[in-house]
Amino acid sequence: MNRLKYILIMFIEGIVYYLIFIKNITIPCLFKLLVKIPCPGCGLTRAFKSILDLKLINAIKYNILSIPLFIFLIISNILFIIDIIKKNNKSSIFIKRITKHYKLLLLLLLITEIINIYHHV
Repeated sequence: MNRLKYILIMFIEGIVYYLIFIKNITIPCLFKLLVKIPCPGCGLTRAFKSILDLKLINAIKYNILSIPLFIFLIISNILFIIDIIKKNNKSSIFIKRITKHYKLLLLLLLITEIINIYHHV
């Protein structure tokens, strides 16, 4: 069952990657549309595009959490692939270790939210 879950996650990620980065489809931020302030994730698409173009300073300007989040996604996807091939559960262990620090993650999201509000992403 886990193997099917990982394949499904990677398939959805592939579709999102294709639509955003290849077809240049923009997705409006629903939070920003409803509340009129940027969310902690605002600027991530532009930041990820900057990372892929190796413009890391621009990525940080768009969203300060973009580089750590990008690295997290790369590691998670590599572990997903390993899990699919070897039929083990390393990605779940990795994600559980990261989410153990939820208070730090929430603090980082709050800091990012404040930066995004005053930076006008």
